[in-house]
Amino acid sequence: MDLIFQTRGLKLINRLFSPNKKAETAIPFYPQKPDFPGVKPISQPFERVTPEEVGVDSARVNEFINELISDKSVNLHGITLIRKGKIFFEADFGLYRSEIWHAAYSMSKTVVSIAICFMFEEGSLSPDDRIADLLDIGNIAKIGKGGITVKELLTMSTGISFNELGAVTENDWVKGFFESKTKFEAGEGFEYNSMNSYILSCIIKKVAGVGVNEYLEDKLWNPLGIDMHPWETCPKGIEKGGWGLYLRREDTAKLGVLIMNGGVWNGKRIISEKYLNLMIRRHRKCPAEYGGFDYGCHIWIGHSRKSFLLNGMFGQNVLGFRENGVIIASNGGNDEVFQQSPFFKIAEKHFGSANFKESLPRNKKAYKTLCKTAKKLCGEKTKKENSFARIKRERFLKEISGREYNILSKNRVSASLLPVTLRAIQNNYGTGINKISFLYENGALYTDFVSEDGVRRVVSGFEEGEYTKLDFGGEKYIVGSFARFGKNEDGVPVLTLNCAFCETASERVIKFYFSAQGKLRITFTERPGVRLFDKALEIVGAVSKNKLLSAAGKRDLDYLRYRIKATFSPEYTAEQKNKHLE
Repeated sequence: MDLIFQTRGLKLINRLFSPNKKAETAIPFYPQKPDFPGVKPISQPFERVTPEEVGVDSARVNEFINELISDKSVNLHGITLIRKGKIFFEADFGLYRSEIWHAAYSMSKTVVSIAICFMFEEGSLSPDDRIADLLDIGNIAKIGKGGITVKELLTMSTGISFNELGAVTENDWVKGFFESKTKFEAGEGFEYNSMNSYILSCIIKKVAGVGVNEYLEDKLWNPLGIDMHPWETCPKGIEKGGWGLYLRREDTAKLGVLIMNGGVWNGKRIISEKYLNLMIRRHRKCPAEYGGFDYGCHIWIGHSRKSFLLNGMFGQNVLGFRENGVIIASNGGNDEVFQQSPFFKIAEKHFGSANFKESLPRNKKAYKTLCKTAKKLCGEKTKKENSFARIKRERFLKEISGREYNILSKNRVSASLLPVTLRAIQNNYGTGINKISFLYENGALYTDFVSEDGVRRVVSGFEEGEYTKLDFGGEKYIVGSFARFGKNEDGVPVLTLNCAFCETASERVIKFYFSAQGKLRITFTERPGVRLFDKALEIVGAVSKNKLLSAAGKRDLDYLRYRIKATFSPEYTAEQKNKHLE
């Protein structure tokens, strides 16, 4: 199975980073992402207070936020600070909105762990139960794998090599897991692998008779007032476990408060103290690449102090400092898979070692400054235009309104408005863009991206963002967009669209360069981007020793780097339709 899995993985990487070819999936695509039903109030919302009311100086918070902003690698989408069960600061960044759910990515793992704690408490499961006794895996799989325990799944110590790449190369994930080779004997090492979480999700389904999401309805979601919590499923209809959960940021913060309070919520015990302590105890020492954290039971444990972390790739965090009670919940779109972001050092610097009093006197001046900082972060707006610049922008937009351009570039077959990262995660590639048209009306820009599978219209504002729901193969995404107009150093008119896929970590910047001859040059960039797929090079480098590169059709790493860059930052040329009739 490992040889098949690796070969499929390499072929997928090869196809994904071939800009002049339409991507071919290793397994059939099926819509996974849930459709956001609309904004609704948070149930059981936290009380909002000033920082001083919970013993924190507003000036400290302002310094913290400004330091995060100044480091562009952090790339936050939003942040919430809590102490004593009260929100003392919150801010949305750019086009992102806290009332819209956000992909939790690997924060989902901690929710699975909480579900397992409930099963330990009710006696339907124990840490030492063997998966061979819990799942129907067949006699062959039981040899060498059947002895793996629930605790070894929780502590990422199974040694199984079938990993997240299997989600887009194999339909039967349980089969892939048990037919995979092991890197070490179970319980003897640490290897972070989301498929361990998926197997736990399968165990919950088998033992409880319902999926993890339904199992938690009356045990976790309802008691905490978390009423929006969709969870993507595998091809077999079982929750992915290690990822796929969507939550609003205030609801993720509730999980942090629950853990900070020892499993108690509003005076009522939700999680057994015994099994919560098992969850947040250090079980595995982690290598340096995992940052300043070791591993508990599907939760990260701080090296240097009593802290815990729910972490999802690209900057999804609930970080709790147990010594002073501060909880930081954040969403982001950085290029980090694990805890390497400067976010953690900045958080540690400002809150990790601080001793806070019960409350502080009001500091009107510092609090006013902090409020200005929060307001400045919310909403992507163009620089304030003078009347002359606005007139020039209006004139240009009216000039291009109604124009349609045919894309000429050979690489248009792989063009998509959907970011590359999302295409890879969701196995959703669609068809290439072949036409683009513009309409300017009532102060908003409407840009149509035309593909064989339909027309997707992005609405962009100039003073503030506009929001659209776009359908990609049955998966619907909320896209926030604002536009800017200017000229480059050569005097060429440039129209820029900033597009945030607000339920995810991904953002795209699309630039249109207009020539006088009816030609159009289009560039795409995105974040998270190229750095994320450095991991793909590591996979290729490791597998090359097994002489699988020829089977995958790969030439060399330098060429692959070139192809990755071309895939993440493509350029297209287009020609105005019926230019000769003007």
